Amino acid sequence: MSDVLTLAPPRTGSAAPDGCHHCGGAITCCSPAVTVSGREVRVCGDACRTAVETIAGVGGGAWYGLRTHADAHGAVLDSRRRSELEAWCVPELEAALVRRTGDGASAVTLTVEGMRCAGCAWLVERLLTSIPGVYGAGVDFPLRRAEVRFDADAARLSALLETLANAGYRAAPCTAGAEEAAIESERRTRIRSIGIASVFAMQVMLLSVALYAGDEHGMESRFETLFRWLAMVLTVPVLAWPGRDFFTGAFAALRVRRLTMDVPVALGLSIAFLGSVRATITGEGEVWFDSVVMFVTLLCIARYLSCWPAGGPPRRSARSSDPYRSSPPASAAEQPHAGPRTA
Repeated sequence: MSDVLTLAPPRTGSAAPDGCHHCGGAITCCSPAVTVSGREVRVCGDACRTAVETIAGVGGGAWYGLRTHADAHGAVLDSRRRSELEAWCVPELEAALVRRTGDGASAVTLTVEGMRCAGCAWLVERLLTSIPGVYGAGVDFPLRRAEVRFDADAARLSALLETLANAGYRAAPCTAGAEEAAIESERRTRIRSIGIASVFAMQVMLLSVALYAGDEHGMESRFETLFRWLAMVLTVPVLAWPGRDFFTGAFAALRVRRLTMDVPVALGLSIAFLGSVRATITGEGEVWFDSVVMFVTLLCIARYLSCWPAGGPPRRSARSSDPYRSSPPASAAEQPHAGPRTA
């Protein structure tokens, strides 16, 4: 059953709400309002309004309580995305991507980018099964894939992709080229974060070892002050680059008054770093710069490992000689897929 949804006109003369109901972005008292299940919520623009309408239309309003992140993209149906969806509608291409099952139904495997928690997997499955002509859908969250069985005469491949796009997820048929590109892009992003955090963490740890040795055997105050300041300077890039995802996620969650895992992580990092900065400036107390950089590094490694299923990273599949299966259409190749934010 769909959630009851109506559009409410923007209110004037009232206090600005905390944040967009969908993405947590900044809004004003003049931002559009949507009434979902009798409760009025505000969104930052048409993209998020379309996403809220789509989610509420399939009865997926519970997703906002299930998700463990508070930031998400609105509908991604700009002109380039529409061209990409139209490219997937070529009959020959659709016939090559959609396979027949033993019971006469059609089936297709989609790669869905933007799923960041189990709640997202639940929502994607609900969105797909709400489409007329779809018999069933199963979502593999670790692999970011969705297996869909449908009646090709009643539901088109483009309808599956457009429904997910309306909710803020970028999806494409799982071809060899698209799958490998998505895996490689995710792998490079995570490894880059691990590399940056590790390089600076090693320098900070060397300075910390010297400080620990100085506590035991004595050290001139000028060297102790220098090492503390160097450790502080080297910690800043770790928080500003690899660690920024934790802070942006926590900020988005707090704006919509939700608690996610990013909130305690960001809070702990902030307390440890600011306390160490104070000790460095005043020259009194302990510093924990080594703990901060190592914590961020370990979290980056954990996020990298969480991208893969239990059996490890999927192996590269052999490219098919079929040109339709070797790469996505031209318009899809022009713009890399990207789902709801960043994580």
